[in-house]
This record gives sequence, C-alpha cells and structure tokens, in this order.
Amino acid sequence: MSFDGELATLRQQVENFQNLNALVREQLERTNKENSTLADDNNFLRKKNYSLQQEIISNHNAYTRIESELYQQGQEAEELKKKKENFLKNKEEVERKLREETEFFEKDQLEWQKRESELTNQIKALQESANALRQQNDASKKRNGSTSSSNDEDSPPSSPTTPTGSASSYYTAVREVKVAKKTIKELERRVNELVTEVENVERMHVNSMNLNKEHVTRIHYLENELGQVKHINQTLMEDSERYRQLLHEKTMKGEFVLDNIMQRNAKHTYIAGNFTNKDDAIVNIKSMAIDLEAELNRATHKGCDNKIIEKLQDEIKALKDSNKSMSLYINKILNRIMEAQGFEEILSKDWTAKKETSLPLPTNSLSPEPVKKKTGRRKTFSFGYGRRT
Repeated sequence: MSFDGELATLRQQVENFQNLNALVREQLERTNKENSTLADDNNFLRKKNYSLQQEIISNHNAYTRIESELYQQGQEAEELKKKKENFLKNKEEVERKLREETEFFEKDQLEWQKRESELTNQIKALQESANALRQQNDASKKRNGSTSSSNDEDSPPSSPTTPTGSASSYYTAVREVKVAKKTIKELERRVNELVTEVENVERMHVNSMNLNKEHVTRIHYLENELGQVKHINQTLMEDSERYRQLLHEKTMKGEFVLDNIMQRNAKHTYIAGNFTNKDDAIVNIKSMAIDLEAELNRATHKGCDNKIIEKLQDEIKALKDSNKSMSLYINKILNRIMEAQGFEEILSKDWTAKKETSLPLPTNSLSPEPVKKKTGRRKTFSFGYGRRT
C-alpha cells in the first residue's frame, strides 16, 4: 500500500510538472510573440527616428546654405556700395574740374573776345588810314600831272616822303593784321580743343551716370533677392516651428506609439540608461549653435555694415533660441523613449532583434525549490522581456 501511495504521489508530481511545463511553454510562446511584436515596433520607431534625424540634418544644411548665400550677397552689396561711393566721389571731382575749366574757359573767352574786338578796331582804323593814304597818293599824282614844270621841280622832294611814310605804316598794319589773324586762328583752335575736352568730360560724366544707375539697379536687385531669401528662411523657420508643434502634439497624444504597445508598457518597470545615439543627437543639435557662432565671428571680423550685422545677430539669436528649444524637446523625446520599458535598446548602435530561447526544465523533480525558481523565471520573463537576472 505504501508503494502504491508513493507511486500515486510520484504520478501526481509528474502531472504537476507536466502542467507546469505546459504553462511555461505557453508563457514562452506568448513572450516570443510579444518580443517579435515589440521588435517590429522598435524597428518602426528606429526608422521614424532616423527619418527625423535626416530631416533635421537636411534643414540644417539648407540653413547653412542660405546663411552662406546671405553672407556672399552681403559682401557683394558692400562692394557695390563702395564702388558707388567711389563713383560718386569721382563724379563730384569731375564736376568740380568741369566747373573750374568752364569758368576759366569763359574768362579766357571774354578776354580773347575783348582782344579780338580791339584788334578788329585797329584793323579797321588801319584800313581807313590806308584808304586815306591811297586817295591822297592818287590826288597827288593827278595834281602832279596838271601842274607846271616849276611845280614839278618843287613837288618831287615832298611827294616821295609821303608815300614812303604811308607805305611803312601800311606794311606795319598789314603785319599786325596777319599776327592778329594767326592769334585768332590759335584762339579758335584752342577753343575747339576746349570744346572737344568739354564734350569728352560730358561723355565721361554720362557714362559714369549710366554706370551709377546700373550699380543702383544691381543694388536694388540684390536687396530684393536678399529679401526673398530672408522670406524663404522665415518660411522654413515657420515650417520647422509648425512641424515641431505637430510633433509635440502627436507625441503628447501618443499617436506615434501603438495602443497595444502602450498597454504592454503599463506592465513593465522603469529602466534607464545612457546611450550613444542620444549623445550623438545632442552633439548634432549643438553643432548648429557652434556653426552659427562661427558665422557671427566671421561676419564681425569682416567689418560688415552695422545695420546688416545687427540684423544677422538678431536672426542668429532667434535661430539659436529655436535650436535650443528643439534640442530640449529632442532630449525630452529621448528621455520618454528611455523611460518606456524595453525601448531604450533601440537607441544603441549595436541593437539587433533577439529571439528568446526556451528555458530548460529543472532536473530535480522531487524538491519543492525548483518550482520557486520556475516561478521566479516566469516573473523575470514578464518583467524584463526575457532578460535573465
């Protein structure tokens, strides 16, 4: 009877162990299914996180490109302003020289006109005196032909003296007339040269005015383009802000996490750790602020215009504030991912989906302690996703 009782007891224990084994296998199957589901969810979240990081990098690259374009356009605008100032100075100098030369030319012209009028009056007086002398010579010749021989003997001494004096004065007048004509021709040539020079100066002035207008048009075009680039930058910042708000709203509502994941996360305890991708993301966000500081230092060392520097400093300050808020928000997201049970492993670089192996059955079936170990293993599976402690 005692042997039958022991045999029945052993059979009862074997049945209990078989039932326990079946329960453990069912728990293992459920755990494997949960692990596969969580692995799929983790892959989805990793892809989502990677896409967000790529979008942040692309936005940062676009911002850097726009900043470089703004800097180049600012340099071009400064160069054009300097050229404009130089052209204005040259224009003022040319206008001043033109006024001085015009005044000098007008004074010289007035003097030569006076000289010309004086010489013309002298020429007229000499011509009148020459005509008078010619008439006197003709009258004296007629008188010499009609008078007597006695008068002929008395008149020759006086007649040669008069023509010789009048001839010398006539030749002197002709010589002065020739000199006056040469002087007038020289003055006309000088006047023509001055007129040509004035025309050249006016032509240069017109060319400088046209070039100045072209530079002004170019400056207006660059200012319009700069305004368009700033508008595009503002639009990108507004889109980024709206995207951040949308991401915050969806994260707060839980739309990025599946319902079954949220239900399963309620069963697990808090696990926290430090991961490399978190540091990489923070360094990537902080590098934007470093690049902005470098751009600011480079802009200040280049000696840009004060107004442009102030505007760029305000824009950079606003962007640094937005980057700071974005980095804080990303840190909050990463902390929430780490707080979720089992989700901290997706941030590590060497993370791979693991498959749980079946637990071996206890060898000693008679002692009651293996049952406690099994239950302890079951609790470990339920709390740690198959991670053995």
